[in-house]
This record gives sequence, structure tokens and C-alpha cells, in this order.
Amino acid sequence: SMFVDCSSLTSLDLSSFNTLNVTKMASMFYNCSSLISLDLSNFNISSVTSMWQMFYDCSSLTSLDLSSFNTANVTEIYNTFSGCSKLITTINIMNTNITNYTGVFSGAATDPNAKITVNYIAALDTIAEGESQSLIDKIIATKSSNSNIVKGKQL
Repeated sequence: SMFVDCSSLTSLDLSSFNTLNVTKMASMFYNCSSLISLDLSNFNISSVTSMWQMFYDCSSLTSLDLSSFNTANVTEIYNTFSGCSKLITTINIMNTNITNYTGVFSGAATDPNAKITVNYIAALDTIAEGESQSLIDKIIATKSSNSNIVKGKQL
């Protein structure tokens, strides 16, 4: 919750932050509704287990480089991008043990120019016995009806 409710914050460069031992990034940028520029290019999230509401209501954020994000240990992603209506990004989902993904993309990428691409590991695209959808399809299905959330490539 480091920057929670910093609704007047417009730009933030965290490229020099050492995040190697951080395990929870929940609500880190919650309600940073004026944030336009956010540099997380060197974030090491390999120890992170919780990203719930991390970018919740970052409604002015248009671009976010998450290419360095290793989500192999992340299990909680609910509401991560909820309300990020203008966002253009790609996220790599790399853990089959995600326990809570409610509303991950609710209200996300609803602006006509916005788009979130979701790349995934092969195991996430398997339909478990008794299920009708794969976990990656269930995660993407948390989007709003007018969200531009697309299934990307298998990693």
C-alpha cells in the first residue's frame, strides 16, 4: 500500500527500487487515478505472492512495461488491473496455483485505444476434469463486456 490514494501523483520512476525480497505488492498504486507515467522496468517480483489491487483505479495510466515481471510465485491477482481503463500493456501469467483472480480485468482497457495482452504458461491453458474452461480463460473472463483484454501467446 505504499502509494495508496496518491490521487494527485502523475509520474513516478521506481526503476531503481530494489524489490528482490518483497513478497506483497497488494494495493501498491491503489487509486493513483492521475498517474500517467510509471516506470517499473527493473522491478524484480520473483518473490511476490500477492499483487491484488496493485494498479486498481489507475485510470489515467496508458502504458506500463511489465516485461520484467516474473509472476511464477504470484497466487493472488484479484482486481489487479480493475479500473485501468486506458492501459496498454502485456502481462505474463506464469503460475498455475493462482487462488484468487476475481475482477482482475474488471473495467480495464475499456478506452478505444487500450489493450491488455495476457501471455501464459501452457499449464494454464489446460481444462481440468469437471471444468468447462481453462484457468487462463477464466482469468480473462473477469473483464468487462467492453474491455479489450486478449489472450496472447503461450510462453
